[in-house]
Amino acid sequence: MNDFLFSDCSTESGYYGFRGSPSAKVNSLTQSDSPHLAMTYSALASLLILGDDLSQIDKVGITSTLQRLQKADGR
Repeated sequence: MNDFLFSDCSTESGYYGFRGSPSAKVNSLTQSDSPHLAMTYSALASLLILGDDLSQIDKVGITSTLQRLQKADGR
């Protein structure tokens, strides 16, 4: 199960996180290949439930992605 979750990890779009579904994988870089915030949360929660230590996760990448998505007013 962990391998399946990690297979939907997206790092190529300049953002780090997990895609909404395996069908969102595309050969060319498009908005469809970008990570989805809710799916990133769900994947991380699922990995923790499955006992993963999250050592394969780029924690700086996720934090950077969240900061880039946050608006100037904090929302």
